[in-house]
Amino acid sequence: MADAPRKPSLEDLAEELNQIDRPAADGRTCGACTECCTALIVDELKKPEWFKCLHLGKYGCRIYSKRPESCKVYYCMWMAGVGGRELRPDRLGIIFSGVTSPKLGPHILVHEIRPGAMEQAEVKKIISALTETQVVFAIGKDSMRRVLGGPSHLIAEIFRSGAAPITLNGEEVTPDVAIERLLTKARP
Repeated sequence: MADAPRKPSLEDLAEELNQIDRPAADGRTCGACTECCTALIVDELKKPEWFKCLHLGKYGCRIYSKRPESCKVYYCMWMAGVGGRELRPDRLGIIFSGVTSPKLGPHILVHEIRPGAMEQAEVKKIISALTETQVVFAIGKDSMRRVLGGPSHLIAEIFRSGAAPITLNGEEVTPDVAIERLLTKARP
């Protein structure tokens, strides 16, 4: 008798999320999910974060065949094959995106599209696992990037480069103060 397929653990899912340069997998399609069409920037359309795309209609993108290049190449981590149906952004309330930028290098962006979604135990476990190997930023509705965690040496590089503004508990701080506070917080 063959064993039933094993449901992936949260650690398995976090490992998959860390493989950030993967195309759409498993024949997945966006289906009814259009969350990226509101949460993400589309430079070619001059669409800022957190504004619904003007081309988003009742049944999805009205210019799909002629959509901008940034839309064509974007895959959330769910589209890249990470997790089951329950991790699709419109169901989870979170968009996980693996990105690489010239200033920050590879990192993970987390858009909370449903208020309170970051408080789900499953989301917290995934983020915790991701921060072991990647710098993870939360993107708020104010478009501010907040560091959720990551390896201290990578966070230090980002802060020292000036690539990310540093505000801790509502207070602007220097890179050295931010690093010390984060490292102190992380110590047992």
